[in-house]
Amino acid sequence: MADNGRTKSRKNRIMDVALRIFAEKGFRNATISEISKEAGCSEATIYEYFGTKEDLLFAIPEKISKESIDETERALAYIKGTEGRMRALLLAYVRLYQSNPHYCALVLLQLMNNKRFRETSAHAAIRQSAHRLLDCNQ
Repeated sequence: MADNGRTKSRKNRIMDVALRIFAEKGFRNATISEISKEAGCSEATIYEYFGTKEDLLFAIPEKISKESIDETERALAYIKGTEGRMRALLLAYVRLYQSNPHYCALVLLQLMNNKRFRETSAHAAIRQSAHRLLDCNQ
C-alpha cells in the first residue's frame, strides 16, 4: 500500500513538473531529461509511468479534469436549481483556471490543436466537464 502511495505521489510530481515546463517552453521544446531532473527521478521512470512524452502530456489534463469533475460533483449534490448549479460550475471553472495558469495555457494553447489529443480520454474528460453546464437544468 505504501508503494502505491509513493508511486502515485511520484507520478503526480512528474505531472506537476511537466505541466509547468510544457506551459512555459511548449511541448516541442520541453525534454524528458529536463522534466526528470526537476522531478527528481530518472528518465526511465517517466517512460515506465507514461510511455511517451506525448502520453505524459495527455495524462496531465485527464488527471486535472477528473479531479475537478469529482470535486464539483460533490458540491453540486447540495445545490438546487439551474441558476445555482450554473453559478457553482462557472465558479469552479474560474477557480481552476485562475489557480492554475499553466493548466490553462497547456489546454487552450497547445492541446486543443492536437488531433491525437482529441481522440484521448483526457479530451473526453475535458468535454465532460464542459458539458456539465448543459446538464444544469436536469
